[in-house]
Amino acid sequence: MLEIYGIVTKGKKSIDILSPKICPNEHCREPNTQDARFCSKCKMIMSFEGYQEALQKQQEKESEVQLLRQKYEEMEEKFRRKPYTTKKTLGACNVFELW
Repeated sequence: MLEIYGIVTKGKKSIDILSPKICPNEHCREPNTQDARFCSKCKMIMSFEGYQEALQKQQEKESEVQLLRQKYEEMEEKFRRKPYTTKKTLGACNVFELW
């Protein structure tokens, strides 16, 4: 009966929910909760879910950088193709319009 409710396990190592999960970083060794995905002190990945989350964030950052790089190159190309197009006089100074 105790096996059915998970109180006693047969042939399996039981995990004590109250015992902390120790950070694997040898310089940290911070105790964390059992369900921690990242170490609360050094932010080391503690679980597979944490690894997946970190990998997803890295991919999002890389795609954002790629998009910004593409926009920069487009703006740079526009600037090279169309230098100063018109010249307006405003009082004593000249104003150049771009585009």
